[in-house]
Amino acid sequence: MKRVWLLIAMLLLAGCGSGGGSNVSNSQPGGSQPGGIIEVGPSTPTGNVVVNIVEGDAKTSAAIPPDDHVRLVVTNPNLRINGSVYKLIVDGLNPGGHITGLKFPVATGYTFELITYAPDHVQPLGTVPINRMVQHAKTPVPVNITPDGATVDLTINTITACINDIPTPAYSNAPLGITATFTLQPTPLQPGWNLFLNTSLPLMSHALHSTATPIANHALVKAPIVLTEQTLYAQAEFYINQSLLDTTGLLDILNPITMASPPTLAAPHAAENIHDWTFNCPNPDAGDDPSAHSVFLQLVGVSIPTP
Repeated sequence: MKRVWLLIAMLLLAGCGSGGGSNVSNSQPGGSQPGGIIEVGPSTPTGNVVVNIVEGDAKTSAAIPPDDHVRLVVTNPNLRINGSVYKLIVDGLNPGGHITGLKFPVATGYTFELITYAPDHVQPLGTVPINRMVQHAKTPVPVNITPDGATVDLTINTITACINDIPTPAYSNAPLGITATFTLQPTPLQPGWNLFLNTSLPLMSHALHSTATPIANHALVKAPIVLTEQTLYAQAEFYINQSLLDTTGLLDILNPITMASPPTLAAPHAAENIHDWTFNCPNPDAGDDPSAHSVFLQLVGVSIPTP
């Protein structure tokens, strides 16, 4: 019953846009609450919203298959539905660059965030399908929604997080000092990431995948022990920020293709996990050079005293 009410509430919601707006002042259910918080209800005024997906920079890489899916996440800390902070997810095939049929409560403080991704990409080496993120956009300032509705333009740019060059010289079984840079701000990625190291280039020639807990600092990770000098290859895997997921499995996720009236639900889903949404660098499956982040691994010289 709660899921039905949540969907009905979404269908009643009002339009969004940047610029001016007004808070709701209503003594009926759905009115303003102390502290400026609005509890969304059947009487909450709404407005229509159109989201335009605008291409920003030229893609520096291409996903396989193409990133023809989008995920739009709309949040507002000033709104509550049944006591929970307002959050709406629209996910599915890109509807031609325009998401229509959205309604949101009249209120201030909305955030719109969007990623493009290649869905269910089958990773190599027998691992599970992964949604591969490619581009990202987020409203730079809070969006206000008025009864007249609004239009929100989201300019998508390529995600560019990657590991930095490995400091040299590098030695067998010694710390490598590997760090990463998130050059797109704000980033849709978790601060923690996973690191792959191998002396075999063929094993690094795909976008690898890990379900290990990501960590933010890999600077003290040691190089493998080798008996001969050789090249060491590195690859990083980054993961989606939890704020872009339904980590409960209880939210209704709407389908942008059928956002006419009324919108329909996407396929049923379980609680979502950050490991199912990834960004690799370098990503050989997208044409990146698998040896882009490599270093010549030297042996530590040992002096053997003579009798």
